[in-house]
Amino acid sequence: IDGPLWLWRDATPEEGGERVQVLIAKAKSGLNGVLKQEQLNRLDQIVLQAQGPEALCLPGVAQRLSLSSDKKKEIRETIESRRKELQELSEQVKKGSEKDPQEKAAKIREAEHEQLLLILTESQQKQWAAMLGKPIDLSKVELSNIKAPEIVTADEWINSEPLTLEKLRGRVVALHFWTFG
Repeated sequence: IDGPLWLWRDATPEEGGERVQVLIAKAKSGLNGVLKQEQLNRLDQIVLQAQGPEALCLPGVAQRLSLSSDKKKEIRETIESRRKELQELSEQVKKGSEKDPQEKAAKIREAEHEQLLLILTESQQKQWAAMLGKPIDLSKVELSNIKAPEIVTADEWINSEPLTLEKLRGRVVALHFWTFG
């Protein structure tokens, strides 16, 4: 499903959410015959861990935790605040003014975790912990390398022969798209 997922990479959740969920359901249904139920459950836990605190905002998770709209709003605000702090940290690193960014980023994430737990009730905290399962070290997991989709031409190219990704490999390219209307 990498190819079809890649096509929806820039879509808003409203635009691509339903289609992406269909692709994920397709992948999961393929796993049903391969993995045992306990393995499928563990996979769900690992996926939630990989998604991080943002998973609390997913409709299925919010529904399972019975999060009110006020709590969902509080969670989104907390996550957005953390994003801003991490962005500021990134800017400081670029300027060379931050000595230990990993330690500071870890503190920001820990503060976020503590704040999110304060938003959840005790029963929601227990349910969230059960949904996450035993922690797994995801620091060694490499991001998947998804190939860009091929350049598709509908009409003629102007000022060059039609280009392909293979022809452009290893080059810096600026494309100017022009429409006639």
